Amino acid sequence: MIAPKTILLDKGNLVITSDSPQFLEYCSLQHFTTKNIMQAQSLDQNSLVFSFSDCAAKKTFYLARLTAKKRCVFFPIHVFENTINNALYSLECFLKSDITQALMEQRKALELINCKSPLTLTGPSTQSTVNVLSSAVSYAMLDGDLQDNFVHSAAEFFEVHLAHMKPQTACPFTVNGEFRVSGILTVLRKAQSAPPDITNSLTTLIGEVASKQASLKVEGNKVTSFTVDNRDYADLIKRAAGKRGAHLTEFAIGVNQAIAPIIDFSINSQMNEGVSGVHVAVGDGTNGYHIDFLCPDVVVRKALT
Repeated sequence: MIAPKTILLDKGNLVITSDSPQFLEYCSLQHFTTKNIMQAQSLDQNSLVFSFSDCAAKKTFYLARLTAKKRCVFFPIHVFENTINNALYSLECFLKSDITQALMEQRKALELINCKSPLTLTGPSTQSTVNVLSSAVSYAMLDGDLQDNFVHSAAEFFEVHLAHMKPQTACPFTVNGEFRVSGILTVLRKAQSAPPDITNSLTTLIGEVASKQASLKVEGNKVTSFTVDNRDYADLIKRAAGKRGAHLTEFAIGVNQAIAPIIDFSINSQMNEGVSGVHVAVGDGTNGYHIDFLCPDVVVRKALT
């Protein structure tokens, strides 16, 4: 087994790359080597890229095609919470992650999902079931994905998931039950596709969920209620998700136990969705928001037969 933590996180060779001069200045003060992606001619072999704009994201993948030797982890800050605080928090979480352990846990989660048996999800105020279609294809990162040159999104290191991104196809999973939700994560790839009032309401909701009791109910893959401090936000969730409405588009198992002590659900960070436990989501992030409901401390088991 390879040791990605050693390969990727050697601070003597790690290069922090971004289009934000302020973020790069913070990183320089922490003694990281830094580079502005908009001025770069190639990707460094051992780099973390933080994009604060769509232009920077496009430049990253343009350079990836030109760079033969690259081991790059990509953080699309601009489609989550486009702030320096988010970038610094995401960097801290990634550096404190145990990637080798996460890959081992991904393999276990993949085997569990691929058994295609009904699954039970249990935890504090959580009791749910998940049925997986025999034709379902799970997405996970395995050791072989890190053997050669790569550019991977940070989230890929820390979750195994089933996605239903094409509404005309059958959903590969069916979820029923109730979840205690500790945080939500919102993703929007086209800022102009959501009205400002919805964006502002979701920003407020992120803080509410992080500080108060939240409960999600799902029936036949459809969100029927999402209550925070006894107020139901199901209608907001449905409107924010756009064309896909209240129907689930993702079921995932997180594997990043190492960041549990520092997790901050009030920050809309991509790193939060990988924390151990599960998350389910609505929306596709393009025709409206993709919204993850984050449920740490949930245990996934094969259902007893």
